[in-house]
Formats: sequence, structure tokens, C-alpha cells
Amino acid sequence: MEPGRSDSDPPGVPTDSPGPWASMARLLTARAGQSLPRVLASLLAVLAPLALASCGSGGSSIDDPNLPYSFDYPDGFQTGGKSTVPAREGGFENQTIVAKESGQDFVAVQTQRLRRQVDARLVPRVKREVEQAARRIGKVRGRSNVRIGGLDGVSLQMGLQATGVPVGARWIYAAKDRTLYWINCQWQSDRQDVLGACDRVMRTFRAR
Repeated sequence: MEPGRSDSDPPGVPTDSPGPWASMARLLTARAGQSLPRVLASLLAVLAPLALASCGSGGSSIDDPNLPYSFDYPDGFQTGGKSTVPAREGGFENQTIVAKESGQDFVAVQTQRLRRQVDARLVPRVKREVEQAARRIGKVRGRSNVRIGGLDGVSLQMGLQATGVPVGARWIYAAKDRTLYWINCQWQSDRQDVLGACDRVMRTFRAR
């Protein structure tokens, strides 16, 4: 048996030396030199849209054929917010943010490339590894299995810190083929509105 590999590891899955993302590295593609503080910054720091368009009745949709997902979001949230760390530098293939005017209360949907295709046998392992990584970033206050867009996923209730300011979040993960979908619902003040938006995104989410 190779060093660092257990009997439960499927053949061909690479193992990595310990580090902030080592528990996810077997399934997720990690960028060389990527540090935990930089990843954390990409999660917590979001700039508000420079100009907010007027809200339509009932909310709006993200349905860009160039994105590997679609979803609806409610009034009071606008697109155009961007992380202070570009999506690819944070390890994501793409990122879509709908935010309140403050820019600190938002829902972000992003994807990350997996090292190998995920089938039903590997779904529990994906759930375990994303939870292990989440515990390295913040406090996991709760965990539940969810269905999102027809996929088996996991929802984590998170407690985070941003420059000394407490931040709450609900992180939802699901995998399809070689793509990990991550919905980050995060707030500093408008918890109720963000959770309402999070519920709507989850109900209407579709993976392509």
C-alpha cells in the first residue's frame, strides 16, 4: 500500500501531504501555493455593486448558458457584486454573487473542478471532505443532508470571523460528474433576508 493511502481510498485517487486543504485534495484540484488566508478572504470580502438596478416584482433569475447552473433570487438582491479575490485565485472556475446593497450580506454560487468523476459511491466522501475543510476555516454549528437540483448534498451552518466581525453562513455543497457546486449564503446583519434568499436559490437551483 502506498504511504498515506488507506484501504478505503479508491484506486487512482492521489494523496497529498497534510495542509489546510489536504482533506479535500484527493478529490478537488488545489492551486499551487494557495493559502488558507487567501481562500478565506475570497469567502468573506465582497464588494457591493457600484450601481443597483431597480428591482422588478418577484425577483430575477441567473440563467446564463455559459454557466454550469441556473437559479432564481428574490427582490432586494442584485447581481454585480465581486469578491476582492478573483474567482480563479480562490480556486473556483466561476462565481456568481447576488448581494444586498451593503455587499456583506449575499449569496454566492461557485464551482470547483474535481480530480475525478463523482458517482453515487463517492458522494458520502465528498460530503465528509468538504465538512473537514469547513472545520479548518470556521466553526461548523450544524450539518444536514439536502437535495438540491436533484443532487444529494450537504448543508453546513457556519460561524466565521471577518476582521474581528462575526459572520454567519450556510454552506451547501453538491457534486455532479467532475464539478463541485457550492452555494455560500453569508451575512453580517441581514440574516433573515439572506436565509430567505438562500432558500429560494436552493429551491430553484439547476445544475447543467
